[in-house]
Amino acid sequence: MKVFLFILLFLSISLSSLPAQDEPNKKVLSQLTADENEQDYARIFVYRPWRYTSILASMRMHIDKQAKLLLPNNAKDTLYFLPGKYCLKRKIGDAFPEYLQVEAGKSYYIKLYPSLLGYRLDIVDPFLAQQELTFHSYRRTGRLKEKS
Repeated sequence: MKVFLFILLFLSISLSSLPAQDEPNKKVLSQLTADENEQDYARIFVYRPWRYTSILASMRMHIDKQAKLLLPNNAKDTLYFLPGKYCLKRKIGDAFPEYLQVEAGKSYYIKLYPSLLGYRLDIVDPFLAQQELTFHSYRRTGRLKEKS
């Protein structure tokens, strides 16, 4: 009986610590139309500095199972998110996603770069990101693909 109660207590604690499910009505845009106000969205700068390693591979960033961004070498892109919490993953089964809480009218920076085990996705300090963005000359933009 004590073992059963211990197992029940353990399961209830472990299930309550799971992250909440993604909110369904979030919006990710690559461009704003004329009727959308920029102050209603958070601006997300995603960039990938030029590196010799994985030079031909496009790095992917999955956004809340709604869209994915393909970013080639030496590329940057600007996305617009509605306010809320977003789950950013390098791949669908990523065990360590990054969570980003965005607010309207603010800017955020995300850096994709190669590492020993594929590539990394990091949320970067704005000051450091602006220095990197001005130091490198980015020529290409990424492609945002909506998932159905």
